[in-house]
Amino acid sequence: MTTTETRTKRDYTTKYQQMGDAIIQYCPIIGTNTVVLSVWVPSKLCGNHSTITTIRCGITESKKWYGRMGTERLPEDIDALPCGEGRFAAVKQYHEQLYADAYELIYQSHWGEIAKNGHHCSGEIDIRVD
Repeated sequence: MTTTETRTKRDYTTKYQQMGDAIIQYCPIIGTNTVVLSVWVPSKLCGNHSTITTIRCGITESKKWYGRMGTERLPEDIDALPCGEGRFAAVKQYHEQLYADAYELIYQSHWGEIAKNGHHCSGEIDIRVD
């Protein structure tokens, strides 16, 4: 970069949109042009999800736990299945439905149009921004 070139200052601020009980998170990865879109729903510290966080952004109650959609614990009927192909298929189907639900909420958000062309993985969508 020469002294006459300038770099555009990128905004790395995490943004949120509330949709019912769910919160859509727009999270830029610092130093890159990648943004991760994910869905967070009310949870408990020792409860329903394997990925949890607190979200304090003016749209949520303070000290409230949220779990990432798609990381919910298995329902008892699926968890009770013995190891094998049947359990594998049931767990896969359960997770795929959760991921599809998360993608649908992201599509309905402010970032829905750009999300459709992103990389979909485990209920999150990675997008490139300029």
